[in-house]
Amino acid sequence: LCVCDASVSTGYWGTAACAICADGWSGPQCKTPCPYGDGQVCSGRGTCIDGACLCMNGACGVACGTTGTICNCAAGMWGPACEFECPGGMARPCAGHGQCLDGPFGSGSCLCDEAYTSADCSQPCRKGWALRNCSQECAGGDLS
Repeated sequence: LCVCDASVSTGYWGTAACAICADGWSGPQCKTPCPYGDGQVCSGRGTCIDGACLCMNGACGVACGTTGTICNCAAGMWGPACEFECPGGMARPCAGHGQCLDGPFGSGSCLCDEAYTSADCSQPCRKGWALRNCSQECAGGDLS
C-alpha cells in the first residue's frame, strides 16, 4: 500500500493508495495541473488528460470555456482553439492528397489517400507500392 502526500515531488493523489489523481491534477504521477475555467477543471465541460482538456458536448478552448458555433474550426485548422494549421495549410490541407484530422478535437495528422505517403501526403508511393501510406507491395511490382 502506497501512502501519498500532496506535493510537487510525490504528486497530487486523490486516494491514499495512489490510484487516482486529485481533482485538478493529471498525468502518470499526478504532477500535471489541469486547466481551470469557471472555477472548475475544464470548466466542467470536459475531462483532463495529461494536462489538456478533452472537451465534450460542443465545448472547446483550452479549458473548454467556449461553446457555440465558434467551436467549429475552419477547414484545415485544428486544436482546442483552432489555433493550428494542418500540414499543407488551410488552402491545401494534406497537399490535397489526404484528409486532415482537423477541428477542435483533431490532432492535425493527415490520413493519406491511396498511393500517397509522408506526414503531409505530398509524396507519391514508389513504383510497385500502393494503398494508404504505400503499405502494400503490388504483385508483379507495379500498380495496374
